Amino acid sequence: MEEKRFFQRLKENPFSWLFTGELFFLTLNSLFLIVVLVALISFIASFFTKDFEDPSGKALVLSPPGPIVEQVAGSNDPLSIIRGQLPAELYIGDLLEVLESASKDERVTDVVLRLDNIEGTGQTVLYDVGKALQRLKDSNKNIIAVGDYYTRSGYYLASFADEIIMNTDGYIEIDGFGRSRLFFKSFLDKIKVDFHIFRVGTFKSAVEPYLGNEMSDPAKEANLAYLNVLWDSYKNVVSKNRGMSPEEIQYFVDNADKILTEAGISQAEAILNYGLVDKLSPRTKTRNYLKELFGESEDKTSFAKISGYEYSQLIQSEKSSESAEDKIAVIVARGTIVD
Repeated sequence: MEEKRFFQRLKENPFSWLFTGELFFLTLNSLFLIVVLVALISFIASFFTKDFEDPSGKALVLSPPGPIVEQVAGSNDPLSIIRGQLPAELYIGDLLEVLESASKDERVTDVVLRLDNIEGTGQTVLYDVGKALQRLKDSNKNIIAVGDYYTRSGYYLASFADEIIMNTDGYIEIDGFGRSRLFFKSFLDKIKVDFHIFRVGTFKSAVEPYLGNEMSDPAKEANLAYLNVLWDSYKNVVSKNRGMSPEEIQYFVDNADKILTEAGISQAEAILNYGLVDKLSPRTKTRNYLKELFGESEDKTSFAKISGYEYSQLIQSEKSSESAEDKIAVIVARGTIVD
């Protein structure tokens, strides 16, 4: 009898079974799960799709979060990037790609460098980045360096800028290159450890920490040979960029305590007078100055800008449609290869 009534209702309304008994709840649950699944997919997709900013009329701000390196030691986990946890180092390949693209991009006319955090960058890396900045400058892009202070690494790159601005309470710390090691011969003697070391040749300093408590003369000679080359290269590049002589840079390094303690003026004013920077300005005035040059941001709190990371994502999206033919892929392997 029940079957007869069911088929009678089905004949009158073919879809009535959807709203009857357990099938009704099954249908409702299925629809709910479909809606939740669609919403979840849309939410996840929102992290991987975005409208990239147009760099036209904005300053490209390059502010490395840490040293510029040839191989990033931190993780490039996509979830970390989504959460805004960018690596504390900057891969030189990414920076060079940004600089190279910016030099050819008509939409980019101005670049702002913030170099407070790059101390620890190797000199060979600085040399490559400096050459890229020079190409950027040669393509008629205006470069402004802004910083609370400048270390040796930061000032090397800042010297390529058309204008160097430093905080009124800032300073420049330029020192020469050096090398130091830990020697522990006396410590080993105290704890009664005896090493049997076999060494052949004069310039073999790897085992010196076990043999003495200070650097040997041959080791000093070998170290000075390459450190002087690095220092001379540094002085030549910086002095040329700043319209000074290498001797003036050397004099500043050798007599910084005397120059920076000149009576009646602050350290920052002494640095300005020496010609190492072009302008002294507190943060607020610097921000207003950049607003005058590039216009205000949408929220009116800063100047119109696009970060180096955002610009990198933009150029990657523009290149994604290009063919991968005739290109070389580099795969970097770290750690032990195991079964």
